[in-house]
Amino acid sequence: MAHRARVAGLHRQGRVVGMGTETNVPTPSADGAGGEVPPPPLRVPIAAAAERGVSWLAAVAADRRLVLTRFGRPTAVVDSAERLDEVAREVRAARREVVALAADLAAGRLGVERRTTLEEACARLDLDPARVRVRARELAG
Repeated sequence: MAHRARVAGLHRQGRVVGMGTETNVPTPSADGAGGEVPPPPLRVPIAAAAERGVSWLAAVAADRRLVLTRFGRPTAVVDSAERLDEVAREVRAARREVVALAADLAAGRLGVERRTTLEEACARLDLDPARVRVRARELAG
């Protein structure tokens, strides 16, 4: 029981104990834009994570991403559902921007003053517009 209390205390201090070694983990600091820089992922050996249990993993993942390691190599990642949803939203927004920019660039190279339609872009890229629409719905959903 004393070990679990020590582990919990070290985690709160930004430290992790695993496989007989103790490592300092940097704490978050403000970036130049005034926002918080997320803490780096916490690297934990699988054996140490198993010893601490699933509840500990879930509690830590609520605050920061965990990278489970085996022999020092990353094996798995544990993260919060909210953080994963936010990353997915950011990726979808970036994808929309890239597609819009690519369509505008293609239209500009063609000397067209309007946006390229999906059918036109698919024809130039040798893609099936129906499959593109199905895949877009899958990714949006």
